[in-house]
Amino acid sequence: MRWDRRWLAVLLFAGAVPVLGCTPEPKYVKAEGTVKYDDGTDLKAATVRFLPATGNDFKGGTPSGVVTDGKYKIMTGSKEGVPVGKWDVVITSGSASMGAPTTAQVGATGAPAMGGPMGDAPQIAPKFGDQSQTPYKNIEVKDGMSPDLLKLTVTKT
Repeated sequence: MRWDRRWLAVLLFAGAVPVLGCTPEPKYVKAEGTVKYDDGTDLKAATVRFLPATGNDFKGGTPSGVVTDGKYKIMTGSKEGVPVGKWDVVITSGSASMGAPTTAQVGATGAPAMGGPMGDAPQIAPKFGDQSQTPYKNIEVKDGMSPDLLKLTVTKT
């Protein structure tokens, strides 16, 4: 009789541990799209990032993608896509693959100097890279959405 109670306690504890200690894996939605200037031309190089909107408690890596010739595909770490939830989308000129500007390319204000990798292309308006100002706020990513999630339009500085 004692032996049966011990096994029952072990089984109950073993069943409770996964429920108490694990957070379910979020669902990821494939996300790709385009970024164009308001004149219809493709943005050649940029980075698109999905930042958690108010109420989104996602704790994983930042969903992001590099824009190449106007097209991007979002990855969250090694996972393809964006977790389901509400997101603020920010777009910044240049891309991670271009690397940070060198000291010679940065002026006294910290802005890229004219010429060089970032100075040759028109820059986008700063509001698109600021989570508090981006026009792409509270974008809801839902399970089953089209992979062509966002067609983004930006303005030049």
